[in-house]
Amino acid sequence: MTKLRTIAASAVVVAAAGTTLVLEHQSQTRLRNENRALLRQYEQFTGLQSENAKLSNELAGLRQAQALTPEQRSELMRLRGEVAALRNQKNELEKLREENRQLRTAAKPRSTAQPEAAAGPDNFPKESWAFVGYATPETAFQSTVWALSNGDVKTMLGSMAPAELERMQTQWAGKSDAEIAANGRAEFEKVKGFRILNKEALSDDEVVLTLYVEGLNPNEGTPRMKLQRVGNEWKAAGPYKDRPR
Repeated sequence: MTKLRTIAASAVVVAAAGTTLVLEHQSQTRLRNENRALLRQYEQFTGLQSENAKLSNELAGLRQAQALTPEQRSELMRLRGEVAALRNQKNELEKLREENRQLRTAAKPRSTAQPEAAAGPDNFPKESWAFVGYATPETAFQSTVWALSNGDVKTMLGSMAPAELERMQTQWAGKSDAEIAANGRAEFEKVKGFRILNKEALSDDEVVLTLYVEGLNPNEGTPRMKLQRVGNEWKAAGPYKDRPR
């Protein structure tokens, strides 16, 4: 009897739970259907609002046009035509300006001088000058030029081979660092860049660079600079002249 009562009680609980789940499912289904219906009504209402606004604007424009006298309507049409014509003229003017710009670019005279050096392994426009160390003759030369053009006296001295350093110290005797810096900047004021035209090895420890200097007077000739290996670094050894034969 106890087992029968337990089974009966369990059946009642299961039946009650099942009924609850069914009722809850029905309630959720009904709510979803109501939500869909409300959403459709809202969309219809929004569409009606938009249509009403459009019709109101059209009606206002129609009333405004009807309120104009024949002379005013004629003047309005004339002004609209002028606006359209001016808009077309503006477009044509923009086209002509672009064509003129292209023609000016094509007709611009080309310089007979050597073209300005673009940055590259052997080309060094002024805006690319920087201190790049002394690992190679090229980098040593660029670091020396950078130091001179910026008036960096300490780097100037550190960029020179011993013999060239001694020569320049003799030349600068009695001058202050500020004067030396000013002289260095003045020498490179008009220089816009340089290009290494040729690299000639005199020995394992000496190299001569033949240069094109943009901004230099062509009558001054083609400068040549000797670089010398000092330890593991290359240093500027001064201008190079061929030995007399």
